[in-house]
Amino acid sequence: MIDILLTAEEFMDRRFEYQDEGRWSELHRGQVVHLPPEEERYGKVVMNISKYLANYFQLQKNGYACFHTGIKVSERPDTIYFPAISIFLGGKLFGETDHEIADRVPKVVFELLFSESKVRQFPQRVEKYSQLGITSVLGIDLFKDCVSDHSTGEMKKEFGRGEQMVLDKNIPGFKMPVDQIFLKEEDF
Repeated sequence: MIDILLTAEEFMDRRFEYQDEGRWSELHRGQVVHLPPEEERYGKVVMNISKYLANYFQLQKNGYACFHTGIKVSERPDTIYFPAISIFLGGKLFGETDHEIADRVPKVVFELLFSESKVRQFPQRVEKYSQLGITSVLGIDLFKDCVSDHSTGEMKKEFGRGEQMVLDKNIPGFKMPVDQIFLKEEDF
């Protein structure tokens, strides 16, 4: 049997035909990959981070966040990742919000590590993002309740409970208590 490789455009045209309307599908080297569906906690973590980002960007007015926007990290064969959050600095405000695949390279991406396969794939994803020019890849580990910051040209930084996630190099002035990332409903 011959595997048919899809282009980014073909994948996006067919995406809603896949399980869960393609929400948990990505394109890896032209092949459709179905990731395990998120757990409820995933949505809460994204919501907690987005509150801090919204407050930051309302004050700074220097960028914006997009959620589950495709990032084309390689071509021929095409690979598209869908990080939980992508941060765009400069350019037209909310310019990438309506794009299924971003036209620009984000400055920072947040990847939520919510399954064993996401944890295993994370180093390769960091490498692909870095090659594209993304300056910081944040791994939000839902198993260990910690954040790892993989910034270009720097040693990996880890932020755990009781610490502040400080992203001054890539999002000047942005910080968030790690405990706030992992708040549960009963903690509100």
